[in-house]
Formats: sequence, structure tokens, C-alpha cells
Amino acid sequence: MKKLSVAIIYGGEGGEHEISCASAKNILNSIDRTRLDPYPVLIDKAGIWRHTNYNGRRVHLAKANGKTVIRDRYGSTEIDAAFPILHGDYGEDGRIQGALDALGLPYVGCSVTAGAVAADKILTKRIADSLGIPTVPSVSLTGTESLPEAREIAEAEIGYPMFIKPSGLGSSLGCSLVTERDGFDDALSLARECGARVLIEEYLDGAREVECAYLKTRTRGEIFTDPGEILKRGVYTYNAKYGDNSTVRLSVRAELDSSTKARVKRYSKLLVDAIGIRQLSRIDFFLKNGELYLNEINTMPGFTEGSLYPMMINACGITTPDLITELIGDAI
Repeated sequence: MKKLSVAIIYGGEGGEHEISCASAKNILNSIDRTRLDPYPVLIDKAGIWRHTNYNGRRVHLAKANGKTVIRDRYGSTEIDAAFPILHGDYGEDGRIQGALDALGLPYVGCSVTAGAVAADKILTKRIADSLGIPTVPSVSLTGTESLPEAREIAEAEIGYPMFIKPSGLGSSLGCSLVTERDGFDDALSLARECGARVLIEEYLDGAREVECAYLKTRTRGEIFTDPGEILKRGVYTYNAKYGDNSTVRLSVRAELDSSTKARVKRYSKLLVDAIGIRQLSRIDFFLKNGELYLNEINTMPGFTEGSLYPMMINACGITTPDLITELIGDAI
């Protein structure tokens, strides 16, 4: 049987470039090369596409005779599908998906619309509210407010401590815990560096962070895993997740009662169906005093060796090579 040629697209111009590279490394190490022929394509931080098998020479995707090809100055190679293992902005927000749609190239992951909606924390919260899924009390800012105006709104509606985050990024980039007025202006400015629209939430001190992995393929049907948990000390910042001195541990199966597990799965399915998420995602919740609150949805969760999503799927009896093969086969 002919092997499928797959462009593994990674890196990107966004803030999660390094995480994407680590995810791609794990995919390339795990991929079943008896069935799939991977073509790793790095998008560097300047937005230049490079074929990493050939000393990083520049390439681009193009249409040729009704087919999609990877082309460089020496020629072109036909591609059957793409696995855009890109996280955050430029990766999960519909932009790369729109480019692949325009080429008519099948790809792993969400559609343009579902990716764009799920990447917007403010819009996602509104959808959750409409479905009866609890969310953390919050206020959203459009970017038109002055710092004093924004501070006044946040103090009146949320109060300290508060958590300030960009509406459109993941991995805690641009996020800050603010415990008193002196820290507000710097925290808001940091969030606005990542985008004009900002979400300010009540800080749930001591809340647990639990996550549900979603997978749907023709082979497996639809799976919502039992929740996993992020076990941490302090605030779950970007450095806490990925820094050299990370304080984070992951539990593939959280210690929860059956009712809470069922609610995590039910809320996750409601969100997946309402937004139209396809193939895979990770849905994150806070848990405090027995109440669940939606945190965010990741439509292209991390695939690093230490990422919770593949670990949770592995715990269901699905190996990472089989997971990759099934996702790509389904995309086609």
C-alpha cells in the first residue's frame, strides 16, 4: 500500500513557537513510517517556511495540476495531507486552517470557524454561559479603554485578587495574577501586548485544574476521557509549565468522584458539539468547592513527550503512533 505523504507543519510566528517545535519532534519520533512519509516544514519566527530535511531551505505549498505540492527551487513533492502542529496564535485560531483550505489540502484538526471561536476566550465563555456551563466571573475589555478606565471597571466588577489574560492566547502567555492596585497597569499592558481584547477574571485561589481529552475518528468513534489534572504549586504560569525549574506534575487520571467526572465529560461534549470541534481537543476546567468552571479549549493540544493530551489518550489504550495515523487518515 502506498504510503501517505504528510506535511508536519510546526514552529510559527506566534508565542508558542518553541512548544510547537517540541510537539513536532515527538510526532516525528513517534510517527509510523511504514504507513506515513513525513515532510517536516518549519515556519520560522519571521514567517518563512523551511524544509527541515534539507538544511532549512525555503519552501512553499502550492497547487499544481489539481494536487497540493511542497515546492522549492529544485522541484516539488506531492502531499496528501498536513498535520499543522501549531499552537496558539497563527496555529489554533483559524489562520493556518484557512490557508490549507484554500489549497484544498486535508489537514488534522479544527476547521477555520471552530478554531477561531475556541481560540477566543471571551467568545468561548459566552457560548459556555449559553449552554449552562459555569464560568469564572469576569469582565472583558475591548482595548479602547484607557488604563484608568480599565482599572475602574475591573475593580468595580471583579476586585482583587484578579487574573488578567489576553483573550486570544494559550499557555498562560501574557497572563498575570494581580493582588493589589499597584500591579494592575503593568499586568494589563502585558496582556495588551498580545492583543487588544483582554479578559479579567476573579482569581479562584486554591482551585484544581482538570482537563478532558477529546478524540473522534472513524476507527474509534467519539471518546471523552476521564479527567486528568495539573498538579502545581502556585500560579500556573508559562514558566511553571515549560521552564527548566517547572513545579508542575501531571496526573493522567484525577482523583474525582463519579459525578464530577460525568460533569466534565458532559460539559466537554456540549462545547465540542456547539462549536463544531472535530477530531481532537483538550477542554480545561477549574474545580473549587465541588463546582466546575470552564477555563479554555485547546483545539490543537500539546503533543510533547510530557503533554497531558497524548498521555490521556495513551491511557485509553491508544498508542501515539496509532493516534497520529488515525488522525491523518481521518483528515483525508
